[in-house]
Amino acid sequence: MKALPILALVLVVSVVVYSIYASTLGADRDSSPAPLGAQPVDTADTTDTERVAQLERLVEELRTEIERLGMQVALLEDGRRTPLVQGPVGAERMEPRTASDFEETDPRWYLDQYVASFRGGGEGSEYFRLAVDAFLPSLVEPVLALVGNPSANETLRLRLVEMIGDTRFRQEARVIKALVDRVAAARDDALILAALHGLMIVADSRTAPALERVVWRMQTRAVRLACIQCILSLAGAEANRAIANMIRTAPNENAIALLISLVDQADLIAALDIFRFVSHQERDARLAGAQRIGAFQSDDFIDFVAEWIGREPDEAVRRALGAASDQQKQIPAYHPRQMTGAPNVRSVTRDHPHAWASQEPDGGPEWVEVTYDLPFKAHTVRIFETHVAGAVKRVFVIDTAGKRYEVFAGTDPTESPGPFDVSFTATGFPVAAVRIELDTTRGTSWNEIDAVELVGTGRRAWASDARASSYYGQHRSSAPIRWSRTNR
Repeated sequence: MKALPILALVLVVSVVVYSIYASTLGADRDSSPAPLGAQPVDTADTTDTERVAQLERLVEELRTEIERLGMQVALLEDGRRTPLVQGPVGAERMEPRTASDFEETDPRWYLDQYVASFRGGGEGSEYFRLAVDAFLPSLVEPVLALVGNPSANETLRLRLVEMIGDTRFRQEARVIKALVDRVAAARDDALILAALHGLMIVADSRTAPALERVVWRMQTRAVRLACIQCILSLAGAEANRAIANMIRTAPNENAIALLISLVDQADLIAALDIFRFVSHQERDARLAGAQRIGAFQSDDFIDFVAEWIGREPDEAVRRALGAASDQQKQIPAYHPRQMTGAPNVRSVTRDHPHAWASQEPDGGPEWVEVTYDLPFKAHTVRIFETHVAGAVKRVFVIDTAGKRYEVFAGTDPTESPGPFDVSFTATGFPVAAVRIELDTTRGTSWNEIDAVELVGTGRRAWASDARASSYYGQHRSSAPIRWSRTNR
């Protein structure tokens, strides 16, 4: 019986819609009465086309109202429509509100109805969830109060956490704090994972230390790993620094071994600090480090492995370090060190593992840096581009103090694979290194570099060492987490 007044309203609105359409079928517009509930249409200065357009808009508004009333009828039939719930829901208890406290156009009304739809369990009302999500920017405070209320329905809290982890709240301090608090305090894995997902969207590197302090409180290995991946994603280029921090607080050798497996090859300085620390830990941690270090192939790492072998007491660790030393002598396919020495790719139009290639084919900005054993004054940098050419956008020469000097900026004119000569006025200082910045979206597939030659008056040299922003096949510590409804 409760549904009858609303059904009557639906019937009245339907009659109104019918009368509107009838008014457009040729009735005398000067003598026809305006439809019930509609805004009068000024026909004196309005063409038939404009009048029809106005009526069509009115019909659409009435259709929307019918749908809303129909939803209310459905809620009543299901027995789920109740007086407005207590609110705001927080640690304190407030007196119940009545239906007159809020108009149905007030965003809080929709939030209250969404909260009420969880009574008795279940997933809650999808209709009111969509409404709350639409009004979310004006509902942040009461939503955060619900998210932080441990006595609130767990499914409700989960859905609200999923809502606030949205680009609309990027860099929003109160939202970030609420999500970090949920990671630190929640016992439900799904709620923690949802909060971590949200932090990867709304937070930045400044949030990583807060997560580093709580990561080892996570109860399950899957959630600990997700938290570590979130930290590394937020840390970005400082991912290895974050790993170093977590290793120093790791509760056991298994945790250290996990972190060692995630060390990023893009930041060799911080990586070397990590392995130096690990080389003085317990035997199992040292073994994990020895088994991983062979993938790091700079001269500093080669020297460090030799030093470590000389002082390592455990035979199994020494064997692993010996294997690492052998591995370091072999340059992996597409590694930055493939740019050292003279060109050795014969078919320059083909993809070849003896050239450097970025991790992704068309990922956007990338960079490489090559160094030379004996710096000298130069006037040309010759870049041997292979497979796909044309991605170079900036070139710098670097002096012995590490200062950069731009010698090229613009569009790479190399239309087909081959040497690209960047010529400039001879430097007044010895050049120790060259940095090349690329835009790998210029062209399809991998833009590869086989060698970089430095040319001066009466001098020329091939690079003796190299590093890059990424390379194909490398291990990356900040791989994205695949989030889905099933692992929440």
